[in-house]
Amino acid sequence: LQPVLELESGSNDPMAYVITIVLIQCAQQLFEPASGIDIDYTRMIGNALLTFFLQLGIGAIVGVGLGKAFAWALGKLQLYAIFVLSVGFFIYSVTGLVYGNGFLAIYLAGVIIGNKTMPHKREIFRFSDTVTWLMQMGMFLTLGLLVNPKEMLSVAPVALLIGLFLTFVGRPLAVFISLLPFRDLSFRARVFISWVGLKGATPIIFAIFTVVAGIPGSGQIFNIVFFITMISMLFQGMSIPAVARKLNLALPQEKAPETFGIEIPEEAGKLMDHRLTESDLSSGDTLKEVALPEGTRVVMIKRDGELIVPDGSVRLKVGDKLLMIMGNQFDESE
Repeated sequence: LQPVLELESGSNDPMAYVITIVLIQCAQQLFEPASGIDIDYTRMIGNALLTFFLQLGIGAIVGVGLGKAFAWALGKLQLYAIFVLSVGFFIYSVTGLVYGNGFLAIYLAGVIIGNKTMPHKREIFRFSDTVTWLMQMGMFLTLGLLVNPKEMLSVAPVALLIGLFLTFVGRPLAVFISLLPFRDLSFRARVFISWVGLKGATPIIFAIFTVVAGIPGSGQIFNIVFFITMISMLFQGMSIPAVARKLNLALPQEKAPETFGIEIPEEAGKLMDHRLTESDLSSGDTLKEVALPEGTRVVMIKRDGELIVPDGSVRLKVGDKLLMIMGNQFDESE
């Protein structure tokens, strides 16, 4: 379910952006004072469809093309996180210049680049996560400065009704219809997807577009969207763990291995730790006599806070913690 929800979250923004732009274009034509009653609806609908297909089509082509190109380049060059960040800005900007959907382009390019083996990948991911959190905090702070609490209260009844409809009718209906072809998904999984819907500030950002475009009633639209998003984040967001447990879909959190401060390239393998027991030493107390999973090698031994470099002569004791590297050839199912 995690990759399904991540895919939905990533693909929702490009679609929502296109729909927002199209509806703003239509609203500008409908509310244009000079238009009167002479509105060419056929032309308006044609322009909307053209914008829709150009945005998604160009965005997908540029995103996949530049994503593959930069994935190849990053795999060959010894480059660092700041360059990858610059690549993101470049892809988004170029897509916008050719009237494509920058959100879709950068999402597709990110999926392609993120799944490519490259130097310093771990550092790049760590840097990207840090930048993401900083941008989110800055974005929410900026959005909060745009809100007038009195205006929020005035739209609260309407916003609450809309939010309840979206939560208990609109989204579940859309999810169940969209997932009809995927018969392997259980009913519980569909209910969970209906409830979750990863929430963020993107709807509020798109609501600002209506304010900038000068659409009549845009201030009310912004306040309603802000109210619904905040309520959804508070109640749906905070209830996700409880709902997962109630539907018997929660998994125990994977314990991160103690790496003793050692880092290795991701392509070299996976680090894992293991504390020795009496049964581990039943056949002997040296590394060659301890039964280790196939494809693993001991990198370091930790005993009473002391780090020991492993070799054939080291005598192991119960309670020693082994830091092991698991090669890519190891099958975790064995």
